[in-house]
Amino acid sequence: MTSNFLKKTKIPVIGHILEGRFLFLVVSLLAYFAIAPLLEDFIRIRLFVDIFLTAILVSGMHAVSTSNRERLIIALIALPLLVTLWLYRFVKIDFLPLTTQGLLILFLIYCIACILSFILKAPRVTRDVIYAAISVYLFIGLLWSGVYMVLESLQPGSFSFTKGQASAGSGDFNYYSFVTLTTLGYGDITPLTAKAKAFAMLEAVVGQLYLVVLVARLVGMHIAHSSKKNN
Repeated sequence: MTSNFLKKTKIPVIGHILEGRFLFLVVSLLAYFAIAPLLEDFIRIRLFVDIFLTAILVSGMHAVSTSNRERLIIALIALPLLVTLWLYRFVKIDFLPLTTQGLLILFLIYCIACILSFILKAPRVTRDVIYAAISVYLFIGLLWSGVYMVLESLQPGSFSFTKGQASAGSGDFNYYSFVTLTTLGYGDITPLTAKAKAFAMLEAVVGQLYLVVLVARLVGMHIAHSSKKNN
């Protein structure tokens, strides 16, 4: 029924986004990183950031839910995460933000594992495989952002921020995470403690290894599939 609706839709772009498992996830992640901070600065509220994060959670659940076991596991993580995320908007309990970040880290780790399994088991390179690979890379950046936020919450002063800035929010840690993941290293946010330095170094290594190994894997899959077709 869903596939018939997608085929008959008069808006091909929307149909294409909904049809794949990972394209909507990529769109949600990019919107969260690029659009949400702009709206937050303009409207001065965190509502839109939470909405984009909720879209990531929902699309992530859809992307990895290929079996009843995976649906159960991801639901057990995502549902409490959504509750703590939105409950904090109405009840300002101190431990809720830290709980949300902890559950988000678990959610991202499980999603990364499931999506990597899908990529490695794929017989050939398709658009869904490419979108899945992009999703994992963006998830890695978001994962380390959550780790940095938890670390700063548990050990205040783990990071040095720009002059005059006493603390940082999720947008700042997202920025720092991707600057580290891509090894740009602007230096406006600096890890100070041994743990912060270790996590930053580990993220830079993981980011580079992921790109090298993944590209080699996708190229190998494409060559193998092309050889089979020619034979």
